[in-house]
Amino acid sequence: SRQSADPPPGVMSSTLDPHSTTMSRATSRSRTNLSVQLPTGDEPLKPVTAKKEKGTIARDAKIEIMELSPMNMKFMLYDTDIEWANALRRVMMAEVPTMTIELVNVTENNSPLFDEFIAHRLGLLPLNSVAVDNYVDADKCTCMEGCPNCCVEYKLEVRNESDKNLSVTHFDLIPMNDDPSVPESDRVVPMPRRDPSLTLEEDAWMNGMKIAKLAPGQEIRMTCKATRGIGKAHAKFIPTATTVYKMDPIVRINPAKVAQCTEAELDTIVESCPQAVFERRGGDLVIADVENVGDEMKRRDCIFCDECSEHAKLIGKDGMVVALESQTRFIFDVESSGSRPAIDIVHAGISILEDRFQEIYDLVTEEELRFNNGGTLEDVDMEDVVPEPASVVSDDFSETGLTDALEREGSSFRDAPMPQAGAYN
Repeated sequence: SRQSADPPPGVMSSTLDPHSTTMSRATSRSRTNLSVQLPTGDEPLKPVTAKKEKGTIARDAKIEIMELSPMNMKFMLYDTDIEWANALRRVMMAEVPTMTIELVNVTENNSPLFDEFIAHRLGLLPLNSVAVDNYVDADKCTCMEGCPNCCVEYKLEVRNESDKNLSVTHFDLIPMNDDPSVPESDRVVPMPRRDPSLTLEEDAWMNGMKIAKLAPGQEIRMTCKATRGIGKAHAKFIPTATTVYKMDPIVRINPAKVAQCTEAELDTIVESCPQAVFERRGGDLVIADVENVGDEMKRRDCIFCDECSEHAKLIGKDGMVVALESQTRFIFDVESSGSRPAIDIVHAGISILEDRFQEIYDLVTEEELRFNNGGTLEDVDMEDVVPEPASVVSDDFSETGLTDALEREGSSFRDAPMPQAGAYN
């Protein structure tokens, strides 16, 4: 019964690629749709009519990408509820796996930093994890002490032979037993990669992540093992540096009350906004329009401080300006720590959330069968009763298919290059 000015809820779709593709699947239990299209950036989102299916409302949650780079992705999730927005945010932080150094064996260390301090710093280095699915969790591997299926080994051997202090950086961490058959983009190496336009000394000085400093004659010799993990187990596995969202602002201006104001009163409202959302055009109050951006972008700068509403009350025009939080549209800002591209993290988060709901559905189905068969599952073939996987997992995230859609267009998210050294600037 919620009253909202937003479009009604509606199946997950996403703007992920310059190519456009539409994909749909229909089953006996549900119908889901995926559409991938480029946003124009300056046109408002179109309302979506909710469809009735077997007594329920089919959700059509969508994603519109606003900004995209290897390290950052800003997008709007709309036609859904805050529960789904928060679930996606938490999954991206806590459940998207990465590769991180877990074990450090110290052979020699006479630097100013003690062993545990250096081990801690090594564990926080971002490692390229776009191929993390090629590895299994260490606790689920059949090996005893680590193997190529569950871990990646490195060596850190640096001795300062000069008469000046020497910085040890992530460029000095060298993979052991490097497989040349593995593509460069899939290799689990410290990020960012070397900048080929600079010498090693210049690159280390400008872009290297410092691990320690060695005085003349000091030495570090260590071996490390990186394993797969998730942020729920340890914060060092979290793939994002920032994962936040805010409600999309709804700014309403009452033209009748604006017409009753003097220019000085309108200027008071304009100056009251710390984000400069409003501007006065003659005798009218409108949302500021930035060249080549449009008023949509300025509206989204609103921080819900209510200064405009309070100043409207002071001049006797209560309700002339109102800023509300949308309950169905959410602006996400996802910044990668460097281990995975931002779009890869969003991709993985949606897929994991989908899998969670599928697991719940399977468990409920099993219990239903157990009850209907007198407390036993004997002679019951689950494949005969469970429809296609991932087709009835959730109203909001019932069918992502994002990876399939991109691969059909020949443009998987892995094609996006990770930044070279210096891209963090």
